[in-house]
Amino acid sequence: MSAPTEPTVTTTEELSKEQEIFNARLKKAEELRSRGVNPYGNGYEVPHTTGEVTSALGALATSEEVEKASGSYTLAGRVLANRTFGKAAFHKLRDRDGDLQVWVKKDVLGDQAFELYKLADLGDIIRVQGTCTRTKTGELTLLARELQLLTKSLRPLPEKWHGLSDIETRCRQRYLDLIVTPGVKETFVKRFKIVRGIQRFLDERGFIEVETPTLHKPEEAGGAAARPFQTHHNALDLELKLRIATELHLKRLVVGGFDRVYEIGRIWRNEGIDRRHNPEFTTIEFYWAYATYEDLMRLTEGMLETLAREVTGSTTVSFQGQAIDFTAPFPRVSMVDQVAKQLGLSREETLAGKGLKEAIAKAAAGETDRELTAILEHAATKATAGEMIARAFEAVGE
Repeated sequence: MSAPTEPTVTTTEELSKEQEIFNARLKKAEELRSRGVNPYGNGYEVPHTTGEVTSALGALATSEEVEKASGSYTLAGRVLANRTFGKAAFHKLRDRDGDLQVWVKKDVLGDQAFELYKLADLGDIIRVQGTCTRTKTGELTLLARELQLLTKSLRPLPEKWHGLSDIETRCRQRYLDLIVTPGVKETFVKRFKIVRGIQRFLDERGFIEVETPTLHKPEEAGGAAARPFQTHHNALDLELKLRIATELHLKRLVVGGFDRVYEIGRIWRNEGIDRRHNPEFTTIEFYWAYATYEDLMRLTEGMLETLAREVTGSTTVSFQGQAIDFTAPFPRVSMVDQVAKQLGLSREETLAGKGLKEAIAKAAAGETDRELTAILEHAATKATAGEMIARAFEAVGE
């Protein structure tokens, strides 16, 4: 298990400063109300995104070309940077598509709207309408002709708004991580595309997606070797368990006549936590009647290749500095041969269990990763060669 990161310690001085900022922003919210502006308004149409603006005008090199081609755009998003120059200012506006610079000028916006703009802070959500140009530095910019403050942020963003470094904060305050850490939102979007891609791929091949129960009676909580979470149903006075796998209910559907069925479902396992294991996670299981494991391997290869192409635009994906080629067919690797190779045994010795326990124990002693060490030590406790191979493969094969 990887060592936990030390949580960020907030000092009394920092708390006092944050409270001071909170109070100042609260006064600004009251000031907006006194001027007839709801600091948490809704009902505004936002017909465009920064991505649409960039797609339409990003390739144009000069301000003249941009201004000639630009229509009127209305955007809304969070203010992540602000540079003021007296009667003008530049904002960095971020919406669901990305960032765009917004130019606020008093002589264009008008005195009243400019005074309202001055009540905005970093983290606020604003709505702007205007046309585009390029600044002297060449940056594509929306020149605001209208501006409304839609949501007043009372708490400040982290000072280093370009990213959070504390892992604890990032995980426990994911909303904040999404706002300030580059690349996090893209991960969420990719996951969405992967799920939709899996559904589309299987649907096109005659599979039917289903939802099966997540609350199981004790005798139904199976499909994997794992400890379940337990709960009590008050109305029925019934002990129940959260599912540890979707397998058994899906197999019952196959028995009932669904030849091709799948589920993308949430699973709960009341066990350890490390970088490889989480107590709740999502799995996909699919079942295909009359097929062989070779058919399932080819289907999986095709699905992964399709997903790589649809999500990243290429069948070659970079992960942790390593290029992974998802072009089918994949190399076929024997679990037994892989374990034997890594442990320095022959295939015959491995299958017979000859020296297997000792080789696994030796590998565990030489492993520097504590998680892999624990896996190997557990594998060495198993009674049969098959169980030892299956457990050791996770550490030395995968």
